[in-house]
Amino acid sequence: MSIDRLFSQKSKALISESREVALDLGYDYISTMHFFLADCRLGGDSSIKHFSFEDDAAFEAFYEKARIGKKLITGKNVPLTIEAEKTINEAGPVARKWRSKKVNPCHIFLTALALSSTVLYSSLEPEGEVLGRLEQFYKNLEQIPGSDKNIPRTNKWKNPISAFLDRLDGI
Repeated sequence: MSIDRLFSQKSKALISESREVALDLGYDYISTMHFFLADCRLGGDSSIKHFSFEDDAAFEAFYEKARIGKKLITGKNVPLTIEAEKTINEAGPVARKWRSKKVNPCHIFLTALALSSTVLYSSLEPEGEVLGRLEQFYKNLEQIPGSDKNIPRTNKWKNPISAFLDRLDGI
């Protein structure tokens, strides 16, 4: 898959930022959780951050809990995990399903949550129906076709991150 041709500028920025996030948190690989954290760090109106966190403090707390060590500094490539690579490879068909010519970050996250083998799925899906709620979130933001114009734009969803943080505290 040609990322240069099929991926939007926002998706390319997300993938690039995920490398920086992984290294900042002490990882020598990039997983779907790093895609998630990178999108939250980049922000913007359609960021998954608005779906997942009540405020910046909640995001910062989650980000710091994901830290496994000191920031790594390397000029080398940081490899994608198998699950992250599969997500990237399968995001194109998901974008086409939603009648998009380019893969946008929303397609990456919809793909990651549709694959039960991803770190992001295992972190968020135990809260139940996260994929459906995320689809509705993006529809409300008009990121994917099929949005109902009568549904107000809102970020008041059952927060899947708070339960995930509770599970981390128990480890």
